[in-house]
Amino acid sequence: MSGAAVGLRIAIEIMAAVAVGVGIGFALDNWLGTKPWMLILFCILGFGAALVNVMRTARELERKRLEAKHLAAQKE
Repeated sequence: MSGAAVGLRIAIEIMAAVAVGVGIGFALDNWLGTKPWMLILFCILGFGAALVNVMRTARELERKRLEAKHLAAQKE
């Protein structure tokens, strides 16, 4: 994967996680009448989920890099 593709993937994952959190928080606030507390809570949870996704992506990319390096060393 190229650097631009990785950057785009991470940016989309961050935006999606935050958007889902804000959407759930907004819907719950309207339903429960707790404005703005659920929005704030789920926005924070969305940021947390985004960080977890970024860390998971970084681990996956590092694992793939190490596997490729190991295979290249075996061929030599």
